[in-house]
Amino acid sequence: MASMGCNAHGKDVLWADYENAVSMHRVITSNPGEHRLERLATSSTLGKRISFGCINVPAKFFDNFVSPTFAGTSGIVYVLPEIRSVGEVFSSCYEVK
Repeated sequence: MASMGCNAHGKDVLWADYENAVSMHRVITSNPGEHRLERLATSSTLGKRISFGCINVPAKFFDNFVSPTFAGTSGIVYVLPEIRSVGEVFSSCYEVK
């Protein structure tokens, strides 16, 4: 169950696992040498590994979709594996097409 909140720096985040400090947040670009925005835009799965476990998303996506969707409510967030299809992950529970 995910819900909006603030991190230790007072920035709004979507807490996916508060106890383990896993959140979805705007990609942090304070260190230009990390090329985080460019790495998120690449098709390389390994290139997208840019954090210590959090889910980094472009600021526009966070501001236009994540924040309004979870404003004043909570909901389920699925982080899907890159190596299996949606059908493989959920086929035992649901008919996935």
